[in-house]
Amino acid sequence: MAVAHRRWGVSDTLWRDFTAIDLATAAYVVVATIVVLFAFRSEGIPGWPWLLTAHALMAALVLLAPRARNAGPVGRFFGDWYPMVLLPALYGEIGVLTLSAGFQNDLLIQRLETWVFGSQISYRWIRESPSSRHTIFAVMATFYLCYIVFLFFPVAGPRYAFDGAHNIATDVWPARFAAWLLDRGDSWGAAFPSSHVAASVVAAGMALRYWRPLGLLLLPFTAGLILAVVYGQFHYAVDALAGLMVAAVMLGIMQTAEAAEPQRLTVGDYGVEPWS
Repeated sequence: MAVAHRRWGVSDTLWRDFTAIDLATAAYVVVATIVVLFAFRSEGIPGWPWLLTAHALMAALVLLAPRARNAGPVGRFFGDWYPMVLLPALYGEIGVLTLSAGFQNDLLIQRLETWVFGSQISYRWIRESPSSRHTIFAVMATFYLCYIVFLFFPVAGPRYAFDGAHNIATDVWPARFAAWLLDRGDSWGAAFPSSHVAASVVAAGMALRYWRPLGLLLLPFTAGLILAVVYGQFHYAVDALAGLMVAAVMLGIMQTAEAAEPQRLTVGDYGVEPWS
């Protein structure tokens, strides 16, 4: 009984020498080896002896890692970081192990993407994005229009014209951070009209036009911003009102610019087919 107890203690100590990353690496090596072995049920994998040899070497590294960590600073470094060194090889091996699979699962993911986003965004986005271009133009034109007014009709705003408030609302950390940021990066004379209000309303309006769920999500934040710029003493109320008027004009102009309707392609039209 005493001998058995000592052997159990030795095994338990050895087991505890392995870290979580050692165990995770060993588990991955086992799974990848099973994939290599199961490949023989079909056509097999080119160069499979080399893959199995590499797996055996990785298993040896896992077994040697506890000793390396006890062998000084250099050994401890490699004992901790060896999985990161192996990562490029493990990633490259995936391409070899899944080579025969081709695009067999792409159709499922394409259908999922169409179900979630309404179309193949990865295909369409870089090829045709009139809605994005229209939105970017509308927002930037709004900023430019406000900036031109600032150049010829500068208004400092209540933050500079009145004494700052000191109460519970100004003592919270978001208010303190905003004040700190403005003290270091605010532009004098950029109050009327409120470009924050104008651009935010235009962005929300364009989102409602092209992607209604996003627009509905932005609405409460936009309304909060309109109130906050006045409550926080960043703008006069007429600044915010003027910003709303600028936004209304810009959205009216953009309404006349008809964006091309995005073509909803079926999954089969994207040209991704299984390898022969």
